[in-house]
Amino acid sequence: MPSAAEFSAQLKNTVLTTINEVVNNLPSIAGAVILLLVGWLIARLIRLATIKFLNLMNHFLERLLTGRTRAVVRFSSGVTRLVGGILFWITLFIFTTAALRI
Repeated sequence: MPSAAEFSAQLKNTVLTTINEVVNNLPSIAGAVILLLVGWLIARLIRLATIKFLNLMNHFLERLLTGRTRAVVRFSSGVTRLVGGILFWITLFIFTTAALRI
């Protein structure tokens, strides 16, 4: 069984090695965090653009169509938010995968 001094030396060596590896990889970690932030912003913009585009399509279809056809073709607000949310998470997944490779 190792003595307290040996255990302390091993623990100190492990902690110093870990700190050294983190410091050496700090630029990569910072790059990954920046990539995640940029991906999050782009995903939010894509979600916003999708919602606005589908609302614009609704407006265009309301002007173009009349009667029952208009009600059948119209995108509901729930569907609009769902499509925007799906694109948001797909974009975020792509950027997270790229950040993890860094």
